[in-house]
Amino acid sequence: MSSIQKNVAVHTLDINLIPLEDDVLTCLEMDSTMADCHLNGVPSEHVTHVAQSMRKIQDICGTIPRLQSFGPVGEMVLERTMALRLVEYDPYSKEEIDGQEDNPEIAAGIILDRKIDLVTPLVTPLTYEGLLDDVLKIEAGIIKVETDVISPPDEETAATASGTNTSTSAQNRPKYMHLPLNDLDTLYVEVRDHHVEKFGSFLQEQAKALKESHANFSDKNKDLTEIHQFVKQIPIFTQNLKSLTNHIHLAELIKHSTEQSEFRQRWQTERSMVESESCYEVIEDLIASQYPPFRVLRLLCLQSLTSGGIKASKYEPLKREVVQTYGYEYLFVLQNLEKIGFLRKKESIWDSTSAFSTLQKHLSLIQADVDPLNPDDVSYVSSGYAPISARIIQTAMKGWTGKEDVLRELPGRGIDIVQRSPPEDFSTAVKTKVGSTLGNWASFAPNSGSRSSNVENKPVLLVYFVGGLTYAEIASMRFLSRRKSFPYKIICCTTKIINGSSLLQSLR
Repeated sequence: MSSIQKNVAVHTLDINLIPLEDDVLTCLEMDSTMADCHLNGVPSEHVTHVAQSMRKIQDICGTIPRLQSFGPVGEMVLERTMALRLVEYDPYSKEEIDGQEDNPEIAAGIILDRKIDLVTPLVTPLTYEGLLDDVLKIEAGIIKVETDVISPPDEETAATASGTNTSTSAQNRPKYMHLPLNDLDTLYVEVRDHHVEKFGSFLQEQAKALKESHANFSDKNKDLTEIHQFVKQIPIFTQNLKSLTNHIHLAELIKHSTEQSEFRQRWQTERSMVESESCYEVIEDLIASQYPPFRVLRLLCLQSLTSGGIKASKYEPLKREVVQTYGYEYLFVLQNLEKIGFLRKKESIWDSTSAFSTLQKHLSLIQADVDPLNPDDVSYVSSGYAPISARIIQTAMKGWTGKEDVLRELPGRGIDIVQRSPPEDFSTAVKTKVGSTLGNWASFAPNSGSRSSNVENKPVLLVYFVGGLTYAEIASMRFLSRRKSFPYKIICCTTKIINGSSLLQSLR
């Protein structure tokens, strides 16, 4: 044993970001970013970690020339990133000498504090990937699902299992299996961002195409050359068939969940809330029926955020019902939700202030007529509600002139700076006026194919979500990237992939 130890050296591997997809990178271990930054008052460690990951990206891809940030933690990350660059700057580096700093791979970046959009994680997504996460929970690009869902027993096995004897294969059959969900699965890449009303028909079309391909092979009139070419495609055909089978079974599971009256009631309640309606009776009924606690808290927080607070006459009774129904430990959860801003009480009937109503008006958050089968707006991800974060990015393209009311309702302030060489300190850069809008900035990028319909020809926009990123927002970013009118291809970075329940659970 001692001889082995002499040949083993242990080193720390500092991994800031891990790619989940070709357009999504994450810091998997940062589960408590929201709690530490906005609740415990100790954001330094997280801010430094995110800033270091930004520096690593710039070490690889070149200094990002244009950076914007929104929210207090977003500003802290931007300031720390610039400070690290200033400390590490070497005027005699190879990059400076060769002029690589003038040809960065990333044209611009936006750092978003999760606190600027607390509403979106609480709303149920309606994309395939979002619903998979909502129903089964995706962990680091992998889902855990019952084996019988993906590979149902055939009739013979079912008949055997119904008798007194159980087959050896049935005994050895694991109850659960793990399926990877990433861009190595070409079918998943195509279907993951589709709306629930579309992905079923899409999978049917794929099945029909595979059936036609198999029928062509069965044609006896084919010559040997054609048969040889088809045989070479058999491994790909088999892989596609397996992928299609898996996703058909998963889609059936999702379809079954979304057709339940409980799901429809939840979605309808959420929609009523984002349209500024009060749904206190629904919440009270759900608590009385012992609905899952964090589902109830999601609706309670959504009601508070979209209405500017919970009505004073309902606030304490609702809190009391939650604690009495689910246990005293939820008293501390409620306190944390109050501290971070998810919950607040309207002090009087005249307290009608609501940041969300202002954002809804000026950012057009509700698009009731969006077509989920052929969408023309990011609001398709939830059948009519557009993520605030996506709207902020869209607005940043045109500039904030005439949208000052929006900036006033967002926590913190909006920062827009240009990183120059040699580097400046943060305070100096903030004072320097930036002329063009972020949309016009794309035309100055080295690979400025921004007017091309090909996503790969567009300059890259890095969007960093500090505090978590939802699958609905990922779908929104991809939708914007594919739009010919949007000048950038978006790459998403985040401290964690989240949904409403996991976000609230991290605040316990």
